[in-house]
Amino acid sequence: MPIFIKFDGSEGEAIDGKLHNDFDMLGNAFAGVGDEFVKLIDDLSPGHGESFFKIAHDIQINHDLHKIDDTFFKLSDSFFKIDPVFVKFGDGIVDLVTELKITPPDSGNDDDHSSSLAGAFHNVDLDLQAVKVDFLTLGTDFHKIDTTTTSGEGNDTFFKVGEDFLKVDQDLQNMATHFNDLGTEFIKWGEASGSPVIEQVFFKLAADLHKVGDSFSAVGEDFQVIGSNFQEGVHKIDQSFIKFSEDFIKFSNDTVKMDASLHALANDFLKVDEVLHKLDVTTIPTPEDTTTHTAATDQLHQILHAAHDFMLV
Repeated sequence: MPIFIKFDGSEGEAIDGKLHNDFDMLGNAFAGVGDEFVKLIDDLSPGHGESFFKIAHDIQINHDLHKIDDTFFKLSDSFFKIDPVFVKFGDGIVDLVTELKITPPDSGNDDDHSSSLAGAFHNVDLDLQAVKVDFLTLGTDFHKIDTTTTSGEGNDTFFKVGEDFLKVDQDLQNMATHFNDLGTEFIKWGEASGSPVIEQVFFKLAADLHKVGDSFSAVGEDFQVIGSNFQEGVHKIDQSFIKFSEDFIKFSNDTVKMDASLHALANDFLKVDEVLHKLDVTTIPTPEDTTTHTAATDQLHQILHAAHDFMLV
């Protein structure tokens, strides 16, 4: 009997395919904001700016700034789209391990053995809800910056944007922790599954969840540095971005790595349900029965075929 991850009430596009598309879009959005900051710094640089008439130059800089706040809105929208689909995916995975009666060795006497896995998905859900709101706030406040904006003398626009950056940093650090926790849960449940296919699928998900967690942490640190920079002293646009250009370039490089890690995770979602659909639940030992019901050669063929499809061998 094949395994089907149950996505309660889902219709139309499969959850795994939707997650693939949404995580791809999130990666593109992160890479986009890094690129836009680099372009702004280039346009603000003295060598570049001298070739412009003042009015034309200001128009170009304001255009660059508004493209940046637009990327923050895109990030908020991407997190908004991922959240409910990721919750359904988590529910499906929890249903799967419950149906298979997988019991991790550290579950003790707890009747709800899947509670730690469900809790890990819930923590990520809370993070997604928080970060989508804070990126929306950041985009709204960043939109107020233009070539006439200065700090000090009652104008706290830069300081407020810096505060928003620091808040997003905390969101991303929380996500880093909880994506890593979720990855560790997948390792635990994969080891306890008794199925080489589930173990390999869960281990691949775990590895890429850990990479995404590390990327969230690195980009979060960049947000912390940039937020602190925005809150420093009295400055104008050129002072704000040119003075700290190396920090923005590092930020851009880290968003490229973030993009790559999110694309890798997106590909996992595209494959995971397809692979598990090919798995025969009757070949998986349960606590009550450690034998299998199909020939060993059939089981080996099934494992290798599924692993090949998941690009694990």
